Parts: sequence; C-alpha cells; structure tokens
Amino acid sequence: MKLQFKCSANYKDIKNIEIDFKHKNSKGQEIPIKGKGSSMPIKYLEITLANGRKKRFILSYYTRNQFIKMLNLIIHNMQVSGNTNVLNIDEIMMEWHSLFGKKDKQINYLL
Repeated sequence: MKLQFKCSANYKDIKNIEIDFKHKNSKGQEIPIKGKGSSMPIKYLEITLANGRKKRFILSYYTRNQFIKMLNLIIHNMQVSGNTNVLNIDEIMMEWHSLFGKKDKQINYLL
C-alpha cells in the first residue's frame, strides 16, 4: 500500500504552516485501520497556500531538531522568493510541544 504521494508547494505561495495529526494520507483520503500501528494518527506539516489550498507533508520520520532546521529553511526560502508572510517558529513549535507533551523553557528556535 502506498502511504504518501508527490506533493509540492511554491515558497512564494505559502500563507501559513501548522502541525497536525490525521488519520488521512497527504491527499486527504482516509487510511484504513488494520492493526495497532495503523491506528496511530500521522504527524503532518500542513502548509496553507495563498489560494486556501492545503498541502500536507509527513513528519513522522523527523526529529524535533530536524523539523526546526526545516522550518528555518522554509522561512528563509520564503523571504528569498519575495513572500512577505511572517511565520512565527515559536507558535509552530508550541503546537509540536502540545501534541507531544513536551514543555521547553524559553528556546531560541532560530538556528
């Protein structure tokens, strides 16, 4: 069974980024629950584009530090491409911590 599909988003079109758990694949289709492992929701980076469409990228294989580096790279590439939307890494990471139950004291996420 194929769990993920090709998905892309132009840096210039990014409006917002969130972290989300879903029982759906990146196309938004329900994933059939067949066993204990498949009953766990999948962690996604959900990107909202300027036209309102949402793109999901799976995060299950990334650590927190890798995700922070990914966010910094996305924000940098957004700025280089001329996107004027401002994303707050602290707010995005609060979602990460609320989903995983970790509470860090003040952390500087800009690497």
